[in-house]
Amino acid sequence: MREKMNEDIRQGIHLLFGLLLVGILVFFGREKLLIFTLFSLIVAVILNLSTIIGFRNKELHKTLSVAQRKTEKKSPFVGAMIFLVGVTILTIFFQERQILGGLIVLAVGDSFSTIIGKKFGKTKITDRHTFEGTIAGIGASFIGLLFFFQPITAILTATTGMASELLGLEDNITIPLVSALTLLLL
Repeated sequence: MREKMNEDIRQGIHLLFGLLLVGILVFFGREKLLIFTLFSLIVAVILNLSTIIGFRNKELHKTLSVAQRKTEKKSPFVGAMIFLVGVTILTIFFQERQILGGLIVLAVGDSFSTIIGKKFGKTKITDRHTFEGTIAGIGASFIGLLFFFQPITAILTATTGMASELLGLEDNITIPLVSALTLLLL
């Protein structure tokens, strides 16, 4: 039960932080997004290294523990670091239109696919993914993308981005990059 609650909180943070990044891009531009992302990545690396070498702020770790997976107890910021690396790569190599689509699918689609897949998923596609979660991720991404893109572009981007989650690679890297590549080709 606690593990499910932790995952829901984690995905809520994933969604909100991703939408914050979308807001930074839309209102302040690509350069400010890159600065914010790199700053956040540096902070996450410093906090992670301090944890590894034994410095533990009890209040900070107590707060973070509600969003940690069991595999992250020794390295609690690794998930955030991978997320930020994916966004950094996206921001460096793509233009604003592709960055926007990649961020939306990463934030909205990945969060919804996990939440719905864990709660309602019955049809396994892989060890970690369900058909129901994947469809929810595609649907949620599609809706988010419709605010900025034409319907055909939105559905193709949502579908390819969320399908990349099934590759078994790090989805915080594959989802935004495949989504951005799709937009680049359209």
